[in-house]
Formats: sequence, C-alpha cells, structure tokens
Amino acid sequence: MSADDDQPEWFSGVEPSDSADDREDARHLEAVPAGPSSTDEQWFDLPDPIPAADQTTPGRADNRGRVRLLFVGVVAAVLVVIGAGAWVMSSLLSGPETSASPTLKLPPTAAADEGGAVAESECETSESATAVSGNGKGDQESVAGVVLAFQHAYYVARDVDEMKPLLAKDSQITNLDALQEGIDSVARGTTHCLHIERDGADAVVELTETAPDGSETTYYQRVTTTRENGEVRIVSIEENSEGASE
Repeated sequence: MSADDDQPEWFSGVEPSDSADDREDARHLEAVPAGPSSTDEQWFDLPDPIPAADQTTPGRADNRGRVRLLFVGVVAAVLVVIGAGAWVMSSLLSGPETSASPTLKLPPTAAADEGGAVAESECETSESATAVSGNGKGDQESVAGVVLAFQHAYYVARDVDEMKPLLAKDSQITNLDALQEGIDSVARGTTHCLHIERDGADAVVELTETAPDGSETTYYQRVTTTRENGEVRIVSIEENSEGASE
C-alpha cells in the first residue's frame, strides 16, 4: 500500500466532483415527518393556564387591599370606643374608691419646730408696767425684749449664732460652743414660757420648760443687761436662788 493510499480522500488533493448526479446521490434526504397534530400529547409544552383571580389588573388588586384595611381599621376603632364606654359606665356604677390608709399625723416635735406654734398656744402673753409674760421673738429695745429674744434663739431657733448680737462686749457668756451643746441637749419639741419682771437694769426671770412628754421644769434666773449703741444687750445670766419676786 502506498503512502497516498493511507491518506483520507479529502487529503488526497483530488477535487470533489461538482456534477449534479454526484450531489443527488450524496444528498439522499429522508422525508421529515409532519409535526404532531393538536390532538397529540403536547400539553406539557404549553404554559400553565393563569387562574382567573391572578388575571385581575394591579389597580383593582390595590383598591381591594385598601378596602380590606379600611374595614379592619373601622372595626378596631368601634371596638375601642365600646370598650372605653364600658369602662366609664363600670367606674360610674362602682362609685369612688375609698382609701384604707390611716390619716398622717405630724409628731409634736415637727409642729413645735415650725416657729414655735405649739409653744405660743400654751404660753399666755401679757404685759404690764413692770412685768411681761410670753415666749415671743423679743427685741433689743427693752430688758424684757432682750430676754425674750435670747430664750427664743435657745428653744425655737436652736442656734447660738442668733444669740451673738444679743450679748454685750464684756458679756460673761463667752463659751458659745458649750452654749450650743446645751441647746442640742434639749429635746426637739421642748417649749418654753417666760415671766419677766424688771429690776432696774436687771430682770428677774421665771422660765418654765415643757418637754415633749408634758413634763415641766422651772428655772429662776437673774439677767443683767446694759445698753450699747442704743440696743439692750445681755451681760450675764445667773441662777436666782430667791426665785421670782412677788
């Protein structure tokens, strides 16, 4: 076998025949069967039918959705109104609730700390040419006035700073820390009542101290005063063993 015999025909260089006979022999076509009729089983190639509900236009679907939401909202609003009306009627029929909490009562100490209101109601106030009774705020215009001011600062204000302007420059009351300790040792709510008789520049004082429990203690004092810059001030406060003068 030659080398040319081993090559395929298209490589041999022999030009193919263009004759009509050769082409007819080479192109023998089989008859193509006709397409299946409409009665054949071709349903699997067709698209699924669209349900009638899905064929609704978008505009109509949106309108129906809005109508449903509006209906639900109206129903909810009606239920709320009905519930509120039922609650109001129930409240009216049941009447106001009564509280079982006990009435709050202020302790005596709190009432006494508010400007000495309790003390003033229990201490009779009077004034004559020679004597003064009471427990007011006092002043520095008279001997009785400065005594009232000092004891008011002690029992009501409970503050030694309010006593400083009432003391004379040469006052024997110098240990103000000890005086504040004495104030703090008195129970809050303790009241006082004074009967003051003037004796020249001095004052004979009867001081009645009433504790919160109602117990009373009476002190007898002699208060020496002086006048400085037009104001009456205290020089000393001493125990008066003789008691108040008649």
